[in-house]
Amino acid sequence: MFMIIAASAGVVVTVLIAVNLHSGLACRESRTVLLHVPLEAAWEKVRDFGALQAAHGRGRPLLRVESSELQRGDGLTPGSVWRQRGRWGERPWWAEIEIIAVEPPRRLEVALVRDAFGTNAGLAHHRCILDLAADGPRATKLRFRLRARTRGARLTLARTFSRERLYARLLDLGLRSLKVDVDAAARAEAEAGAAAAVTRPGAAFPAGVRATGRAESATPAAPSRSRPVDHDQA
Repeated sequence: MFMIIAASAGVVVTVLIAVNLHSGLACRESRTVLLHVPLEAAWEKVRDFGALQAAHGRGRPLLRVESSELQRGDGLTPGSVWRQRGRWGERPWWAEIEIIAVEPPRRLEVALVRDAFGTNAGLAHHRCILDLAADGPRATKLRFRLRARTRGARLTLARTFSRERLYARLLDLGLRSLKVDVDAAARAEAEAGAAAAVTRPGAAFPAGVRATGRAESATPAAPSRSRPVDHDQA
């Protein structure tokens, strides 16, 4: 009896594993970050997804993107395809990224077409989606979503045992890295603007006021009569 129960349990487990492997498992990520720049400025930072992924992809430092070239389209509208080249560890690497949808300055959607690892062969319905929304006049909420389903054993097992590496191949982004970069650039720009305003001629004092703090006059002042000096105020 025990052997029958054990065999039955083994069959059930095997069937469940097989179903998961063949039906596909969902790969899902959703993260939000607040960027301290206006909506339009935030859009300019993320609209070029190839450059964004090269600078802030979750695959770094294992993945090093060294070049990006346009394969199809204008590079900014749906249907455009970019090919990136570089190295994954010590191995040559490349990936093609297609722009699926664009709604400036609020939404960008891209997909992995294929890569050096043949990831696309075991992948279905892959999307990377960036949603932007103004959070006041000087801040923007940026939401990143990764959506995909794995097919077959290779990617499903990779998702189970090497999740971070697989997600890096799926163009996952590091939002903390992006935030640090964007906010630092915004602070540097603000500081440079403030410094320029202070050093601009005439910016430090109102018109007609010398550096000594006395107003200029078009006519000479009338001579004043001599008077005793108040030593308490001298």
